Amino acid sequence: VLLWALPLDRVLGAITPRAPGPRRAPRPDVLATVESMTHAVTRRFPLRTACMKRALLRYSLLRRRGYEAAFVIGVRPGGQDGFEAHAWVTLEGSPIMESSAQDYRPTFAWPPPTV
Repeated sequence: VLLWALPLDRVLGAITPRAPGPRRAPRPDVLATVESMTHAVTRRFPLRTACMKRALLRYSLLRRRGYEAAFVIGVRPGGQDGFEAHAWVTLEGSPIMESSAQDYRPTFAWPPPTV
């Protein structure tokens, strides 16, 4: 519902915990739980928008568990409009629970990089 009512950066700000937890390496059991929860919630989403909702859910679940996850959107040439977009989550700069993110050029990341 928030995606229809607010700009993406406001949605991400709303689901990002204020204080990050201590930095820690991803645990396989936590990642498996997040993936299982994501699949259970998103399996009925329309294919066209599934990656955005899947990435938002993964991002939120990982952040709430104290991981410094990042939400990323990227593009690549192709599709009817001349480009295709995809959303995914990274941990420590690498895509997680995702096989196709490497083909896309990142165009948006949250939290924004600090200068």
